[in-house]
Amino acid sequence: MQGSRRYAFAEGRGLHEQQILLQRHLCSVGLDPAAVVVECRRIRESFRRQLGPEGTSFTFLFELNALVDQGLYETAWRQLLRMDSSLNYRRLDKSRGPWSLDETWRALHLYGPLLYLVGRHADARRMMECGLHPWFDGSRRRHRDLFLYIGNDDLLPTRRQRVTLSHIYLALGKSLASWEHWQAFVRLVPVEVMRRSSLSRRELRENPDRVAQLRN
Repeated sequence: MQGSRRYAFAEGRGLHEQQILLQRHLCSVGLDPAAVVVECRRIRESFRRQLGPEGTSFTFLFELNALVDQGLYETAWRQLLRMDSSLNYRRLDKSRGPWSLDETWRALHLYGPLLYLVGRHADARRMMECGLHPWFDGSRRRHRDLFLYIGNDDLLPTRRQRVTLSHIYLALGKSLASWEHWQAFVRLVPVEVMRRSSLSRRELRENPDRVAQLRN
């Protein structure tokens, strides 16, 4: 039998529709992160033949977030590596460039934050900086909200999405002023963000720790 009677609502549908229905199902599981992890693994097992590793890869992001919400950072890291292996992706923390834009996205959103959370701060710095680099070499179109990746007002972030470059530099005992793109970043912060934050570019450039104000 294809899939499982547990997921009968998704059977007999097109592949894209199945994915959408299963994602909605995961969103409906509720606020119990342990239940989300269980469901993600069940979906991958139940739809392995129908959707394949690529088709069920969306479950890994749900699972990673749920594991982090439980403080299971090492388990989340291992699951990231398992995801990359199942999709035949390069393991980025062991790789050197050149990297594709997709790989820089993974470095910025997955590898960097999770490496920070497991305490591998030097590796986290390299991943985050590689992920940010395309916005400064012209590979990616300029991102208006780039500052969201650089700093926020969390003292010690516990969620993947809240880890920024400033947290990593702080953990390493370094100043953001030593980041190769710091000067260029300050120039790129939108005028309205600077105004709303009551900061001048000179103040920000000379006081990198005030980058957290850009989220206010």
